[in-house]
Amino acid sequence: WTWCVAMLLALAISYGYMLLIEKFPSIELPAVFESPSLLGMFGVLMFVYDKWLWKVKICGIKLSLIPDYNGIWEGSICSSHNGGSMISCTLEIKQTWSEIVCRLKTDKSCSYSVAASISTEIGPNEGLVWRYINTPRNNCKADMQMHHGVSRAIINNVGELECDYYNCSRERNTCGTIKFRKRV
Repeated sequence: WTWCVAMLLALAISYGYMLLIEKFPSIELPAVFESPSLLGMFGVLMFVYDKWLWKVKICGIKLSLIPDYNGIWEGSICSSHNGGSMISCTLEIKQTWSEIVCRLKTDKSCSYSVAASISTEIGPNEGLVWRYINTPRNNCKADMQMHHGVSRAIINNVGELECDYYNCSRERNTCGTIKFRKRV
């Protein structure tokens, strides 16, 4: 629906602009403003929606069903590695309507998403899912290696981000949970 609404708005704005120019022919405008194309107006509307409007509420109604994960989240990883360990971490999520990137940092490593998606379908697939590559920092133990895995996160009813992760490395084969609170 977003694409259709943007196209209809672009059509209405372009047509309204044309009528306005015809009604006031004495107004001298630079050539660049003479006649905005339908496609150009559509592009501008989609750009603005993608960056900002998708998370706006009008009269209590969101313009998109996609949850806003944007921001810096702080939490602790509860891992099955080495019989169980707790590690402090920070997750930075940069999100627009069409893109999402996740970067998780700890004292020992940094991971970043190579693919991510959001499902608004209620059930086991609901939430943010991303595939990541984790690279150890120089100050970590020699046994820590670069690995990849999958994380799934959902915002709970108190505004925390609950996350499960699965390390796909054969050597490590760990999993765990992370609970995040958004940094204010």
